[in-house]
Amino acid sequence: MSRARAPLEIRLIAVVFGVGGLLFVSGALVWAAVIQDFAVVTVPVADALVGLAAAACLVTGLWLVRWPAMVWATLVAVVQAVLALGAAPVWLRALCGLLAVAHVYALVLLNTAPARAHLGGTP
Repeated sequence: MSRARAPLEIRLIAVVFGVGGLLFVSGALVWAAVIQDFAVVTVPVADALVGLAAAACLVTGLWLVRWPAMVWATLVAVVQAVLALGAAPVWLRALCGLLAVAHVYALVLLNTAPARAHLGGTP
């Protein structure tokens, strides 16, 4: 497969990692403004930075990032699930639940044949 254009699976993973991280940051910023404690934004910012970097590496076809991206998707899904079950407003819990599901979906997409072929693995 040509590395000029990433397959749909890789582009969806990039959207989940990138947009999901930015949504997480925006939700945390709103919540931080409500509770007047901006320390809660550190984890979402780290998620957004690592997610955007992983998305860029996946789209460009850097094969070394497949396993770290799988680990990252798993960790973020667990963090989001814990936050969705925690003490927060309903809108933030719903957002975290949706982001957890999206990261599990990204983990599944990383294991598809087109994604493995794009990243230099066996289809």
